[in-house]
Amino acid sequence: MKKILFLVISIMVMFGSVNVYAQTMSKYGYPTSSSKQSSVYSLIDSVSIFYGTDYQHYAEKASAVPSGYLQSSPVGSTLDNEAASLPGYGIKLSGIVSPNIPVYLSANFSTYAGNSDYTGALQTTPPTPIESTDGSQYVNYGITAGYAFNLSNGRAAIIPNVGYEWIEWNRNVKGIFIGTGDNVEHYEFNHYSIGIKGYYFLTHKFWLEGDYNYLINNNNKMTNNLGTANLGNKNGYELGAKIGYVAYQTSNIQISPYVGINYIQNQEGQSPWMPTNGGIWQEPSDQSNQLIFNLGIKIGFN
Repeated sequence: MKKILFLVISIMVMFGSVNVYAQTMSKYGYPTSSSKQSSVYSLIDSVSIFYGTDYQHYAEKASAVPSGYLQSSPVGSTLDNEAASLPGYGIKLSGIVSPNIPVYLSANFSTYAGNSDYTGALQTTPPTPIESTDGSQYVNYGITAGYAFNLSNGRAAIIPNVGYEWIEWNRNVKGIFIGTGDNVEHYEFNHYSIGIKGYYFLTHKFWLEGDYNYLINNNNKMTNNLGTANLGNKNGYELGAKIGYVAYQTSNIQISPYVGINYIQNQEGQSPWMPTNGGIWQEPSDQSNQLIFNLGIKIGFN
């Protein structure tokens, strides 16, 4: 609930930013409202709504067990693999805050859900083999702040930025879980990011948008039937690109359908070993790779 309230407040700030930015920015050489119609600032001051598919692969690696316990899988070997094609949707709002200082802010929400193919074993001693299909859902909230540099008289802009992203991942691994039924797992990821964003008008109608973000993981955890595991901190990265076309345009609004692609690679470190049912368990180190395709509509404000 706190995350939803936080997103609503961010959205209200974004809409306020759009109205403020409609004033002149001539002091810093930025386009005024009368000349902004084909500039990247109608892409920045915008609302984007999108639908797409998250193609995901996730794998966990075995780690060394404490002394006195059986090393059931070789250290570094793959414990499990999970592949999924999850449909979903989302919304993003962005804008420039001040007519005098071009500070960039954005807020986004997305969710992808469906079934995934899971093959592997739980990291317990002795190991519990599983081969099944589970339900999987991602819920993502994010905010970003940066500074916009105007290039080519408004045809291009570069925005160095920092951000924060909070992700929930819920999945239900079907099968016997140490006599307790299905293994319901709830992950919480906190990602800080350092990145750069770029906008460029190829022609009067076609435009490009690109992103690179270095992801810094912190305070991530997983909760399942056995308890909560605090994950080790490792880092990742994200690459994104969009190409769009201005299909409708007036002096106040610009509507562009677009195609977007994002690639995300992230890693989590292993948790400490914890006792359970006369044995021990942990959440092992992992790596996830996501390729996300989106179709969207960007509504820009001149």
